[in-house]
Amino acid sequence: MRVILAASSHPTAAARISHLKQSNMARSFSFHKSLTKCLQNKNLLPNCYS
Repeated sequence: MRVILAASSHPTAAARISHLKQSNMARSFSFHKSLTKCLQNKNLLPNCYS
């Protein structure tokens, strides 16, 4: 627990963590978008999960 608090109080670590969260969200959002596109176009379905 102490390590987490120290990391969050450290500016660069906190920035790195928030950046990781943002990139994760962006990645999952683009994945969700492509998945939606795949579901709308059933012909593409085999290519969706590559």
